[in-house]
Amino acid sequence: MARGGINKVLVRIAREALIARGVRPSIDAVRVELGNTGSKSTILRYLRELSAPETSTVAVTLNDELAHLVASVAERVQEEARQAVTEDQSRVDDAWRRHAQAQAQQRELIDSLQDQVRRLDFQLGEYRTREHLLQTRMSELQGIYDAQQQQVKKLQQDLSERELLVESLNERNEHLKTSLEHYREQQRAQREQDLERNDQQLQQLQKEQRTLQSALLQKQEELALLNRDNERLITESRLTVRQALAEAQEYRRAKSAWEQRAENYQQAQAQWQVEQADLRSRLRAALIKQRGDAHYIRNEQRQITQLQRLLEASAAPSA
Repeated sequence: MARGGINKVLVRIAREALIARGVRPSIDAVRVELGNTGSKSTILRYLRELSAPETSTVAVTLNDELAHLVASVAERVQEEARQAVTEDQSRVDDAWRRHAQAQAQQRELIDSLQDQVRRLDFQLGEYRTREHLLQTRMSELQGIYDAQQQQVKKLQQDLSERELLVESLNERNEHLKTSLEHYREQQRAQREQDLERNDQQLQQLQKEQRTLQSALLQKQEELALLNRDNERLITESRLTVRQALAEAQEYRRAKSAWEQRAENYQQAQAQWQVEQADLRSRLRAALIKQRGDAHYIRNEQRQITQLQRLLEASAAPSA
């Protein structure tokens, strides 16, 4: 179909103008005369219709048909080359998309492993803090236990002193009894008073002794309770240390898995680089082939032009 309003009348006018100037009305000459508008196939059809009664223009018609055929073949070759380049570019784009998806998955996996490592580090820090607090508490309880031990030793020392005092009083009582036997008759009243006074002192000392013994038993019970608390804290500390060691081992396993996956990611990236290099080489080969086809088309066009010139030269005498 003609473009830009090209019709048979305009083709006829351009043809007649070329003939009037002594120029052969070929397809290209008519198209130039029309201002480089209109398709060659349409111009060829109109020229055939206009030159149908004439017998002297058969060579011109064959030349135009040959030019049209060569132009069609060149267009098909160019279209096939463009289609091949388009297909290669599509494969390259698909490979890029697959690589981008693989990279996104690897990044998500690495982010997940890093989050897990951070959580394990945080938990390990908490366990270490708890262990430090337990050790501090155990040190405080040990200090309390040592202070209680000192108090117990002091009470035992006081009790020993009281016992020595009681023994001394008992000896004194014996001496008094001996003296009172000698002076029983003369100093009976005084002896009874001394004995009563000594008995009272002895009862008071015995009462104090019982009080000290009761306090000592109470301190010993408190000391036993502190020992049990100390043992319980030591047990809890050992359990906490075991748990921290287990979690540290779990952290090392998670870190090892993360390193393995990072190595897999590096291998996948290296494989992608190999595939990219292969695609680039194929694309380069396709471009080289396209350039060769273009060069071949240009050579064919030059040969066709030369053939047209020969046909024109051979048609000129017959005209």
